[in-house]
Amino acid sequence: MIVDRVKSALPIEGIPVFDCHGHLGRWPLTHMPGHTIEATIATLDRLGIDRLCLSPFWGCFCDFVRGNDALGAAVARYSDRLIGQITVNPHYPDEIVPEIERCRRLYGVRMLKIHPFCHDYPVDGDGYRPLWEYADQTGTVVLSHTWDSDKTCSPELFATIAARYLRARVILAHAGGTQRGCRQAIDVVKKHGGLYLDTATSHFHVGMIERFVREVGADRVLFGSDVPLLDPAAPLGRIAYARIGEAQKEKILGLNLRGLLDDCGGRPQ
Repeated sequence: MIVDRVKSALPIEGIPVFDCHGHLGRWPLTHMPGHTIEATIATLDRLGIDRLCLSPFWGCFCDFVRGNDALGAAVARYSDRLIGQITVNPHYPDEIVPEIERCRRLYGVRMLKIHPFCHDYPVDGDGYRPLWEYADQTGTVVLSHTWDSDKTCSPELFATIAARYLRARVILAHAGGTQRGCRQAIDVVKKHGGLYLDTATSHFHVGMIERFVREVGADRVLFGSDVPLLDPAAPLGRIAYARIGEAQKEKILGLNLRGLLDDCGGRPQ
């Protein structure tokens, strides 16, 4: 069983384990001793994580082109382990689709990551419209930072996105962050198809994984860690020890994300 491997401090084996939420580089003004891509790969090996979806920290702030180029180089180097998430900036809406197409052509990356809080721009604002239209037309998976009642990325803002762009697949990173934010995220996911929760947060309370499964279903929950900003052992352990069925754990740990990427043409192994 999954929990037996974790209890024995052994890598998970025999099932796909896909982490939907990671990063390349360093978060500003933060001590991150294991932030190199080599250290991240070693962490994946230690825990039995087969694939990591990651976005560049540079793209969360001022230089999305530089970040995407660094991401492309990392994905090319570890093509069997990394899945790239393109970053764009809503303050330059005319550059969004050309940048996505450039990165697809050069690097083959097939996911998008946005950080409305860092760009100080609401996720449902006009600057993001090209991205949402692109995701709707192509079925591309988008991971977006979310946080409790934030003016730019409160989970509640995604109700408009989900209702308007029916083919877009959107992962609500951190599931709203705080306990109240998680309540907001659960409510919006329950009401709208195409929205998913990830488990990348240090604010979870006891029983949160069970609550996610009970209220939105295991099919709508994805394993995410925020590596290397956070250690993936904690969110992995929450899922392994959760009082849910083994098949539900397998969905959360990898099958759900693999299915999403397969639907949009990625077909990871």
